[in-house]
Amino acid sequence: MAQMGVIVGASVRAAAQSAIRAGFVPWAADLFADADLCAVACARRITDYPEGLVAAAASAPFGPWMYTGALENRPDLVQRLSARRTLWGNSAEVLRKVRDPWRVRQALVARGILCPQLARSCAGLPADGSWLRKPLAGSGGVGIVAWRGEGQRPRARLRRPEGGSQNENPLGDASGALYFQKRICGKPCSAVFIGAKGRAVLLGITRQLVGTRWAHAKPFRYAGSVGPWLLRKPLGVQLERIGQALAQEFRLVGVFGVDAVVAAGRVWPVEVNPRWTASIEVLERACGLPVFAWHAAACSKGELPDWHYSRLRRHAQAGKAILFAPHELWVTEAFARWARPLWAGREWPALADVPAAGTHIRPGRPVLTLLAQASSQAAVLHDLARGMAEVEGRLTARQACSSAVRKRRSAPRER
Repeated sequence: MAQMGVIVGASVRAAAQSAIRAGFVPWAADLFADADLCAVACARRITDYPEGLVAAAASAPFGPWMYTGALENRPDLVQRLSARRTLWGNSAEVLRKVRDPWRVRQALVARGILCPQLARSCAGLPADGSWLRKPLAGSGGVGIVAWRGEGQRPRARLRRPEGGSQNENPLGDASGALYFQKRICGKPCSAVFIGAKGRAVLLGITRQLVGTRWAHAKPFRYAGSVGPWLLRKPLGVQLERIGQALAQEFRLVGVFGVDAVVAAGRVWPVEVNPRWTASIEVLERACGLPVFAWHAAACSKGELPDWHYSRLRRHAQAGKAILFAPHELWVTEAFARWARPLWAGREWPALADVPAAGTHIRPGRPVLTLLAQASSQAAVLHDLARGMAEVEGRLTARQACSSAVRKRRSAPRER
């Protein structure tokens, strides 16, 4: 009998599909309960996020649980959920340490790894965009800006936000806690690791799409991934050292990610994501990696896979891109009918995170995800951009129909 797994977070569709491919039966709760998630799993939509996850998980069937983004910023909630069922992932204690950028930098620098400078305050920093102002408890690039000293200077000090509603901005930092990081100009990437017993295995590396204009993403907002990215061996070795250092220092378990920038022949780590990451499904699709099974083995048995990222050279390229609403959108039934063949019944769909008909999407919010596979990164990016233009065109062309949807639905689903 297949094992049940409870998966919660802001968006869990990708992790749930990975669990299914690994032979697990997922029970899911997130902000959206999108059509493609509900088609393959028992899914619950959480309106009171993240507090509503506690009650939802309490009603879930027996089994271990795991979280996706952005619950790494809610160690109190992780601790409460872990008191009721076995956690496959990093504990609240680990999160409180590894989500502290000063602790991370100290651990890496002590091992000879270069990291961007940090500052607790904007005092004395040049207001020329060479520093980034970042939320302490952000996710997906939300709230990051190039510091130019514009407007009122917010108070920036290190503290640990552990409460408050995230309904208005579920990926943001409800506390307003900020810090500053020296900006590294280069090529953004994400490395995926699996950790156990103080060691880590680098699964693969992807290029990040950040602030992508054709996706209508705001500056610094994560908009997708393409990979695997076959970095030169010295750069790959640097990433391996970073992952090993983090696993050793913080005892990370299961999958975790490191966002980095490749510049001037070096890898500069800029963020640690101690949970399931968005780029994992790109590596799974391109290379057939059983990441959920590896995650389960690491968390339940302390086992690491017999894998080296250099094996990825034999594989094709895959990618994903997130479409953000350029203006207010309503998902019509006509659009839902058009989209369904592109995701329904497919192990590797062309569309994902597909909202149900009648969903109201506010400007700047994610609409859906496009996925593609091809022989090169350039071809993948071309297919993603072309597909996004078609999706956007179909959504925009049907806005005239949206008034009928509004009249029929007094309480529409919000995105």
